[in-house]
Amino acid sequence: MSKHHIEKVTCPSCHHEGDFEVWDSINTVLNPEMKEKVLNQSIFLYTCPNCGETFRLNYPTLYHQMEDLVMIYLVPESEVEKTYEMFYGENALADYRTEKYLNRIVTSANQLIEKIKIFDAGKDGRIN
Repeated sequence: MSKHHIEKVTCPSCHHEGDFEVWDSINTVLNPEMKEKVLNQSIFLYTCPNCGETFRLNYPTLYHQMEDLVMIYLVPESEVEKTYEMFYGENALADYRTEKYLNRIVTSANQLIEKIKIFDAGKDGRIN
């Protein structure tokens, strides 16, 4: 399931407050158009309606390419260990060792895009 919400943001140029759509999770089966928006990074860009300035907003999101059994978690560096424990630790939400999903944790939009392209090329993105 794709999940999103609206947050108020303040333009760093003119200080106008506006609404920004934050995607908590993206499911490419339910919202296939979102894959391209992730790849071109437009989901991270905000254009101020007042002055027209565009700036980047970094936020965590779960990218779920369900049709290919791929999940990629974009989190801040400070959340990597906690996220890893939540998904792979002793009290994990699911047993990913037996699941057929490819799961990865990344810390930047560029890494997210790189992993999507690696998976789309039929690779698994791990160093052998």
